Amino acid sequence: MGASSSSTGKSSAQEIEVHELEARLTATGDLPLLQHVFTKFSRSSTSASVSTKPAIPFSTLQATLSFSALNIKVSSNSEGPQLSKLIQCIGPSVAEVVFEPEKDVDWMKFLKGYEKHCKQSFGATKLKNLMILLCQIRKFARLPSGVNHTSQVVESFKDADLEGLIAESQVREFLSLCWLMMSSPTIQKASYDASTGQLQVELPDIETLVRASMLAGHSGRTTDHVERLEIPHTDGSDKEIPIQGLFSWMLATIPGVSNALPQYVQDQLVQSGSTKMGENKFQKAFPEISESTVGSIARDKAGIAKEPIKSTDSSGLLNIGRAWAVGLSLQGQIGAELVKASGNVHETLESHINLLYRSSVHGQGMNRFWKQVEGYKGPVLILLAAKSSQKIEEDGGQNAEESSWVLGFFVPEGLENKASFYGGSGCCIFAIEPEFHPFRTTVCREG
Repeated sequence: MGASSSSTGKSSAQEIEVHELEARLTATGDLPLLQHVFTKFSRSSTSASVSTKPAIPFSTLQATLSFSALNIKVSSNSEGPQLSKLIQCIGPSVAEVVFEPEKDVDWMKFLKGYEKHCKQSFGATKLKNLMILLCQIRKFARLPSGVNHTSQVVESFKDADLEGLIAESQVREFLSLCWLMMSSPTIQKASYDASTGQLQVELPDIETLVRASMLAGHSGRTTDHVERLEIPHTDGSDKEIPIQGLFSWMLATIPGVSNALPQYVQDQLVQSGSTKMGENKFQKAFPEISESTVGSIARDKAGIAKEPIKSTDSSGLLNIGRAWAVGLSLQGQIGAELVKASGNVHETLESHINLLYRSSVHGQGMNRFWKQVEGYKGPVLILLAAKSSQKIEEDGGQNAEESSWVLGFFVPEGLENKASFYGGSGCCIFAIEPEFHPFRTTVCREG
């Protein structure tokens, strides 16, 4: 009798927890998608109610969360084959981080894992989970960490402690994987290359982010200081910084990157649905870019390009890598829309952004600039390229050293011709090249 009563009590407690999970995920609009995916992949009769289905095989979840085979084209300072190997390990790693390594995942664990990683986490927690994922991906790929700290880092993450070192090449891999995960809906809808059976993807230039993260991580500065520092090589091959420094820099500078894991999980579950319901859910969770955003982003309905996918649109100063960096640093809907535009690899940024002014098109001079932007009330992003010269003492003489810069300015409400200051907390100035850094608004108090 006692055993039966205990079993009944346990069952009742689980049922209550499941009902509470279902209620919360109903409120967020996620439950229909989760029910559909669980019904599709769990081992049980489809005539039974969802809550009584036993479980999804863990191997099925790993496959569901896996990326399509990609043929990655990278810059000369990246390891293409190694990155491709890491991409193949995304699915198994995501399944382990989100749903925990089990033989099967029942309905309650499925809901709990999804809610914890996709709905409940705050920015710092989401970023920590993302870094755990990076360690797990390298573990699945059987790649060394460079300083033999990977296993220690994973353990310390689980203890809410960030320790160890991370190499510059791993930072580059980490950011590349984040861009791919956040761009997965458009990348995986492309046509395969018949000769290779893979998607052809050219990664954006993220070196400005890599340089900034290495400098900030080494110096320990995440505030508004930009200066050049030499980062030591601990083994003569790859520069390293404390992983805590990288974590702090990302959280302060590009907080939007923490959405990579929850967004990827949601996208993959939608893709796996392959039903009209799944398509509607996708449209609700990730609506089309509006017609009024950065520089008046306007959606071009011309269709998908038939050429190999490229993410390095070089027309003008705003390329994919810079757009992604700015979007990750901005808070709110504007940042999210710019990130999504930079991840739509089927189209160039020109098809998303309403170009108000470009000096090579409209002519140089403030009068010509103001003629193009006056009266526009939407958000405006301005990029400015410049050069500076510095005299260097060499061998008893002086030589001029020239540096190139790219600066950015974001104004949420457009530009006005008025004598007084204007703007709000959404305004931001960016150092984009040679290292990325946002200079956000601060509150000045008298006295």
